[in-house]
Amino acid sequence: MIKQKVFNLAFRVFSIAGRFLLIFYIGANFSVELLGDYGIFFTTVTLSVLIVGYDFYAHTNRELLKVNEEDQGNLLFNQLIAHAIVYLITLPFFYLLFYFEYISSDLLILFYLLLALEHIGLEIFRILIVLEQSILANILFFIRTGLWIFLLLPYWYMQKIIQTDLSAIMLPWVYAGILSNGIGIIYLIRRYKGTQIKINQEWIKEGFVVATKFLIGTASYKIIEFSDRYMVDYAMGREIVGVYTFYTQLSNMLSTVLFTLVITLLYPKLLKAIYNNNKTLFKEIKRSMLKEILIFSGIAIIGAFFLFDPVLTLMGKEIFTKDKDVFYLLLFATILFNLSYVYHFILIGYHRDNEILYISIFIAAFNIILNILLISSWGLYGAGISKLVSFGLIYILKYRFAQRAQVFV
Repeated sequence: MIKQKVFNLAFRVFSIAGRFLLIFYIGANFSVELLGDYGIFFTTVTLSVLIVGYDFYAHTNRELLKVNEEDQGNLLFNQLIAHAIVYLITLPFFYLLFYFEYISSDLLILFYLLLALEHIGLEIFRILIVLEQSILANILFFIRTGLWIFLLLPYWYMQKIIQTDLSAIMLPWVYAGILSNGIGIIYLIRRYKGTQIKINQEWIKEGFVVATKFLIGTASYKIIEFSDRYMVDYAMGREIVGVYTFYTQLSNMLSTVLFTLVITLLYPKLLKAIYNNNKTLFKEIKRSMLKEILIFSGIAIIGAFFLFDPVLTLMGKEIFTKDKDVFYLLLFATILFNLSYVYHFILIGYHRDNEILYISIFIAAFNIILNILLISSWGLYGAGISKLVSFGLIYILKYRFAQRAQVFV
């Protein structure tokens, strides 16, 4: 377990460092408006991946833990069929983003390529995590999200490039996605080679019923996570979105660390303990998850206290220092959200999908109202407060619903 954590941490740290360096380099050497454009494009791709993915993984991954390897291959084949159906229905609608010129038409092909590559990469990552192949999952994640940045930034620096555009950032991202996904697909084909496959219409239909609930829930979370950027863009302009993107990317580094070192390693074991009705193991894993999240969060808070101001000084632009305390609001919001994951997976384990759905919809609506009221009055501080309060309520409600789900939470 320790060796596994070290490898996972190493690849995730490099991935985090790559994303941070990209944001830092754009903000420090190019225009803040370009950073805002990147933030909006990245957010739009992320939300679009949610739509085409339809959260079907929530059904598949839960079932993968219950069947043998041959049946796993057939489940994954049927998941592929389900995604093909969603693609045929949804892909044409994304053209509206370009028709209404929210995103430049020059980026249309790159957008569709990244949408497909990011979705495929995310599904491969999720499958590998459930199969407890976390090291391979994080290697592929690094290739897709970090490696290309470490090649791009030295090129910019050595060529003394002082102006660029989004396409110059997105193209290397596409190449990295092709490489990462190619390796992942080859691994899965070899693992399930010889598996007898057949289309299971009933399982696919059941999957869409389950996935629809999770999709609404996840969409609600994404509203909380990303809607503030669009509202900041509307109220304050693309340049301020660039600043807010910088703060959120920094705070999200903690989520990446926690997801790598704690959540992805322990949540499959937590679910298995629930399915096997092993109360002792369940309590042990739950305590470990909460303890490790709090320890790493404490380290992050201390590190931010000493390092955040020097990073802003290196940026060399006053616009990043004006609302710097917003970063700390976002950091504490991130901690609360990751703590809520423990109770989120308890609810999943007990098939309390409706409770997750109700919480998600309620908090998303509440968050939108808060953003409208607070961003117009308090700017970026309003966005930070809205996210902190929303994630705090998610933690409280999931904790309470998990208590009601069974007696040994």
